[in-house]
Amino acid sequence: MLCVSAHGGLVGLSANLEKGTTIVVTNRSTQEQQEARIVFVGPAHGGKCKVGFEFVDAATSFWRVHFPPIAHKPLKSSEHHRVAV
Repeated sequence: MLCVSAHGGLVGLSANLEKGTTIVVTNRSTQEQQEARIVFVGPAHGGKCKVGFEFVDAATSFWRVHFPPIAHKPLKSSEHHRVAV
């Protein structure tokens, strides 16, 4: 797992999946399963693609991680940062 959020995650997979495909994600720690939809497929590197998915139904406690509430106040222009990934 590369990244998790309250809405889904980003993983490296060798499976050939297409954007829009529905998958079932299993939390290995709890064995809980959640249906998700592929929303991003990156280019392959080393036989794997970065695959982004979002949960079909709200699953804010799926990862058993506390995520801070979404900020309602927009960032000031001086607070924006550029990040190269």
